[in-house]
Amino acid sequence: MTDRLYVKKDGQIVPVAIEGSGGTTSRSVFYSTSRSSTLTAGTAFTGPQYVVGDYSLDVFLNGLRLTKGVEYTEASTTTIAFTSDIKPTDEITAVSYAGSTGARAVQTDESRSAGITAGTSYTVPTYPLGAQKLSVYLGGLKFEDFEEATATSIRVLTAIPAKMPITVVVES
Repeated sequence: MTDRLYVKKDGQIVPVAIEGSGGTTSRSVFYSTSRSSTLTAGTAFTGPQYVVGDYSLDVFLNGLRLTKGVEYTEASTTTIAFTSDIKPTDEITAVSYAGSTGARAVQTDESRSAGITAGTSYTVPTYPLGAQKLSVYLGGLKFEDFEEATATSIRVLTAIPAKMPITVVVES
């Protein structure tokens, strides 16, 4: 199936609208479920075409955003390799972004020496305040319990444990 993105909500898998972001950016969505066998770690998995190394690909497993270099690696312009086995019933969604609106900025913070307390500022890549171009993920789940503070920081409203991976994506 193509042009669909699914998320888990209230125990159900539901489709989500895929919206454009203006300019000439386009998205290509690839969805895979119910494979006949386990996808062994390191095996090439084919998805949509993307540019290797420029963060133009987002990969989700059962609705959780995966971290490039941790849960998967980019193998070619159309394939990735997962770093652990993927069960036949696991749902894989890959979204590639293409266009001339500029590069995406992605910041990954796998763990810290201490947690982040509520009310603390957290540095992020430069983004336009109020333009809804900033996405934050904790452990692969979309995190929205923060306030924009400056063009390079957010203020977290809930404590974040030291071992909780944080990924920040800024759309251009």
